Amino acid sequence: MQKDINTPHKILYISPSVSFYGAEQNLFYFLRSLDKKKFQPILLVPSKCAYKKKFEGIGIRIIDVEYDLMIRRKSLFCKFKQNLLIFKIIRQNRISLVHINLFIPYSSFLLLFILLKLNKIPVIFHNRSHYNYSIYERFCMLMGKTICVSNGIREKFLKKRRSDFITKPSRDKVIMIHDAVDLDEFIVEGGIADMRSELGTAGNITLGIIAAIHENKNQELFLDIAKEIKIKVKNSKFLIVGDTYGQSDYEASYKQKLIDLVEKFNLKNDVIFTGYRKDIPDVLKAIDIFVLTSLYEAFGLVIVEAMASGKPVVSSACDGPLDIIENGKTGFLITSYYPEDFVSKIMLLMENDELRKRMGEAGRNRIEAMFGIKHQAQKITELYVYLLN
Repeated sequence: MQKDINTPHKILYISPSVSFYGAEQNLFYFLRSLDKKKFQPILLVPSKCAYKKKFEGIGIRIIDVEYDLMIRRKSLFCKFKQNLLIFKIIRQNRISLVHINLFIPYSSFLLLFILLKLNKIPVIFHNRSHYNYSIYERFCMLMGKTICVSNGIREKFLKKRRSDFITKPSRDKVIMIHDAVDLDEFIVEGGIADMRSELGTAGNITLGIIAAIHENKNQELFLDIAKEIKIKVKNSKFLIVGDTYGQSDYEASYKQKLIDLVEKFNLKNDVIFTGYRKDIPDVLKAIDIFVLTSLYEAFGLVIVEAMASGKPVVSSACDGPLDIIENGKTGFLITSYYPEDFVSKIMLLMENDELRKRMGEAGRNRIEAMFGIKHQAQKITELYVYLLN
């Protein structure tokens, strides 16, 4: 039976994370702007997911499954059962296309991908990871189209490997589409004094990092920077915004390590752990200079959010930030992980109000021109149309 051209295509989005960070935030922006007359989105999430209500608030239908989609170490029977469950959901809902929003252990879903291939249901894999993929995972991803969120991630995915006689990707199957933000959420003026008062930064020049508390985000370096800045600028405060991805002992240990460093550096009255915040556009108003110290960053949506808020950015020069920041114009890219290299650029901004303002304005203009959600939505929509045709 041929599909009525006036009936929206049903698209299943698989979002395996239980936390709401950059990948989930971008999906939220995207689905809110998706043309619902052409596409009907359905979101598949783990049952412990913390952001179901947020998506339901914009009219997205949610299906939750009891399985943890991120766990690799399962019995073959458990993997087989999970694959069949998801495929059953796809068949029952007459899904036209599957869009996987974040890394899952693809080798554990080989049966599902084979079933999708046999039933001619196209798959899009959103590659938001810097990790080198195993032969199995790379093979699975090449069964559909792969979206890479930065040029650096695309080149890493396309890099030659010994397994290329099996998994060599054609460049037209691996495309680059940047993540984006809804610019209407980030207003440069207004509400600054109230947020500074709430966070306890009033009367100070404030540096902030917004990221999950995780070793990869390298908040230890941020504290090293804070220690040096505090010696030079007495009226300075430092915000660490975010919390751990989950409740693992490893994550709790890293968080405690940061707390211990604050005590060791005698910064207890100067470093503020805000915990997880839902009001990032408002929090950004209280920050004068945004800092990101990540060891790896496939994209870095929070940099786009900071620049959309008119803030200059000082970031480590990894994949995503290299695409977003114009070095010396909208912020500074630091090619090392030495605190003094960050401190020198931060001090330049702290001592020059005009430079901060100029870089903030240039950053906002760049986001408006290149990283608004309409740009991303148009490119992904064009990909949907191509695959569904």
